[in-house]
Amino acid sequence: MTRQHVYIATLIGTVLVGTGVAREAYAATLFHAAEALGYSTLDSGTEGAVSLASDGQGVVVAVWHSDANLLGAGRDTDIFASRSLDGGRAWTEPALLNSYATSDSSMDSDLEPCIATDGAGTWVVVWDSSHNLNGTIGPDPDIFVARSTDNGATWSAAKPLNSTAGVDFFAGDQGARVASDGAGGWLAVWESGYDLGGTVGTDWDVLAARSTDGGITWSNAVLLNSNGAADSQTAYDLWPRIDAAAPGQWVAVWESLDSFDGALGADWDILYAFSTNGGETWSEALPVADEFLIDDANDLWPTVACDVLGRCVIAWASQLPLDRYGSDWDIMVVRSAEAGNVWTAPVALNSNAVGDWGDDGYPCVATDGFGTWTAVWESAGDIEGALGPDADVLYAQSVNAGETWTAASHLNNRAPVDTRDDVAPEICAASPGQWVAAWPTQDDLGMTIENDWDVVVAHSIEADMLVSTPNGGELWPVAATRAITWAADPAIVGDYVRIGLHDANRAFLGWLVRRTPNDGAYKWVVPAELRGASDLLIRIQSFDAPEIRDYGDAPFAVSAVPLTVTAPNGGEVWQTGRVQWITWDVAGELTGPYVRIGLHRGNRFERWLALRAPNAGVFEWLVNADLDPGDDYYVRVQSYYYRRVRDFSDAPFAVEAGPLLITAPARRAAWEIGSIQTITWRGPGAGDHVRIGLHRAGAFLGWINLRTPNDGTYDWLVPELSPGEGYRLRVQDYTNRDLRDFSHRFSILVPEEP
Repeated sequence: MTRQHVYIATLIGTVLVGTGVAREAYAATLFHAAEALGYSTLDSGTEGAVSLASDGQGVVVAVWHSDANLLGAGRDTDIFASRSLDGGRAWTEPALLNSYATSDSSMDSDLEPCIATDGAGTWVVVWDSSHNLNGTIGPDPDIFVARSTDNGATWSAAKPLNSTAGVDFFAGDQGARVASDGAGGWLAVWESGYDLGGTVGTDWDVLAARSTDGGITWSNAVLLNSNGAADSQTAYDLWPRIDAAAPGQWVAVWESLDSFDGALGADWDILYAFSTNGGETWSEALPVADEFLIDDANDLWPTVACDVLGRCVIAWASQLPLDRYGSDWDIMVVRSAEAGNVWTAPVALNSNAVGDWGDDGYPCVATDGFGTWTAVWESAGDIEGALGPDADVLYAQSVNAGETWTAASHLNNRAPVDTRDDVAPEICAASPGQWVAAWPTQDDLGMTIENDWDVVVAHSIEADMLVSTPNGGELWPVAATRAITWAADPAIVGDYVRIGLHDANRAFLGWLVRRTPNDGAYKWVVPAELRGASDLLIRIQSFDAPEIRDYGDAPFAVSAVPLTVTAPNGGEVWQTGRVQWITWDVAGELTGPYVRIGLHRGNRFERWLALRAPNAGVFEWLVNADLDPGDDYYVRVQSYYYRRVRDFSDAPFAVEAGPLLITAPARRAAWEIGSIQTITWRGPGAGDHVRIGLHRAGAFLGWINLRTPNDGTYDWLVPELSPGEGYRLRVQDYTNRDLRDFSHRFSILVPEEP
């Protein structure tokens, strides 16, 4: 995942939520179509790394970097800014922010800006730059700063922020972030390879500086991560993020490769520290979750947001495996009610974490200061088959300081139909209940602008009832389970809704459900009779007040599902050592002539059952005798050539060990006359002794042993028998003749002459 290019959108109105343990019910895409902002129809440059800040009263300023040759800036990368005075609905033309933009070298780069405001008229932007200020500082990247006192209309001359800029000639400083505590305190943090005069190593560490005069002057840089003084040269600490939990109280998070002498392992983890004296000193660096002590999954890209009550939320992307689909990236979240001193156990924030296989990353969390938190992130997860394989921007909201979150929903309105990536979003509250989000995109908005990375804007509407999915352009397969989602305030709409199906002209086709809870989501199995339909609309209306209703904005379509697992599909109990039939349905030619069949257990891939099998819809599986009993197994069938064409069992099935199971001779074994062969079995349900008999072609030939210990093994000297196939062994409980098992068929061979 890469940070590039800018999209801007606004979300107006707090989404109301219901009750739940880990997931709130209401989520919706409350956005009009995006529109071009500024020069996006004219430039051919690359914009990215957008940052937003708001004074909470409707003034929003966006900053980003761009290599577009505009306003005399040349083709090097410079910092641009645009502002809105009405909560993100209308924006000024982009303006250059770094004062030397028109005179610096074409080799200079100004990157990764971050903006903050104190809400009282002062705005500060920091970024990293390789500009050497006419040779007064080195050619390495340093942190620059500029400020505005007129809501971003004009900016002060840019100057270095890091006190080491004049001496760290080849030690880079980058990735700066800035924030205000709203009471005169400002804090900047960044990544640095400088050793602070030999007091720390030359690996990347997190430095911090303070300002108490609105960003005019800054303190000397200090080490923020306490592990930086003694960690190794490859124990990098990167991606710092900060927020104020109260005046003078700061919470910082970052990603770290430091193993803490083996306590955290060699993977990336999320660390945090807090300060109670305005950032002058910092607490010991600690992992935000105890799980980091035992996991080996990477955790990256943290974000933090706090409110004035000291409630904080940290989110990040993690490879911790959460489901049977493997270790894709998902968004994790922890929260603190004590200004970052104590954190809850992590849980998944993105509601599609269990069941998706697309990566989720680059989260950003913000609060409006009035009880609502909003999280945005980029995702390649195709929610319920509605969004396609490209990256889109998802969001979720919380009204209880991150304890529960709404279901993930797409924020970029063209997500169901576009094929270009939308990545690395940022979000802020323009005012209570009104949100502005910005992110990079390569979408051309339906060929209305260039398909380079551009800046666009969108704003939302409030509604008593709003259909979210399907909302136009979705292609849902027959027999698949898909989520119909909406947003509706129970206080207005009521506790129940109806869901109907219409054609594109709004002719009524029938009810999907006449009464279902108004919880924002309904699972619908797409019926076969809709195969090929391309002009369908969903209607959702209040059960008590039918005049409150909404239709999807545009039609969706139904196609044939390319592949569906039909057995095992949930609830089956299969015994080890027995032959079972794995079956699947195939529609169309997309799957191809061959499939692979895999076995999963919970969130872990267990093994391949067949690497290449004919796509015949059926596979004979001898349930592996070495499988551990459990009720959390799933089968996966996927195209041999197209790995995204696949399906899993809808629900888990169980594998159990039978009370008596012969494990040798193996299937189609061949044993020679006169050889000693070991008969093996598992007999947890049998008594202390068993009998062993021999059969052929259904006829009982005699007992091999009438009474032998039930210890799972017996050495048999193969007697003079008629050579050939069709032999089977019987192991039977000594006192209960009904408790028995027969082996697989095996052959008896005459030994070859020496």
